[in-house]
Amino acid sequence: MEAEDRENFILLLAELRAAMDSAFGPGRKSLTACASGAPVEPERPTWDTLAQEDLLELLQTPGWHSAYDARAGGAYLVYDGPDNPFDRWFLSVETARSLGQKLDLIRNADLAGIIVWEASLDTKNHSFAAQLRDTLLK
Repeated sequence: MEAEDRENFILLLAELRAAMDSAFGPGRKSLTACASGAPVEPERPTWDTLAQEDLLELLQTPGWHSAYDARAGGAYLVYDGPDNPFDRWFLSVETARSLGQKLDLIRNADLAGIIVWEASLDTKNHSFAAQLRDTLLK
């Protein structure tokens, strides 16, 4: 982190607070932030660089299958093939359906937005970012 990052972040929060108060009324919406508590950037596993299209290709491999939990609004991939040295691999993924369910909750509960922790698995044409933009900026 650079020395000016802390000051710039505080200025950004003040600007966001003013914009939210102007758009929704003073104090009507909470402003929250999420940050890693890790003291250093962890080494990223090689599969973390996969794109959404790569995950679809992965599903063509025997042993991999996708599932969706409608109650939780979550999509995931599971590997339980016979050559797996572990009991099971479980990868949580975002899909247009799961993101849509989250966006419906935001609209129905009159929330101001959503936090995106990781966006590297967006599709190559950025369809998830577009879905966020098209839904939240109406």
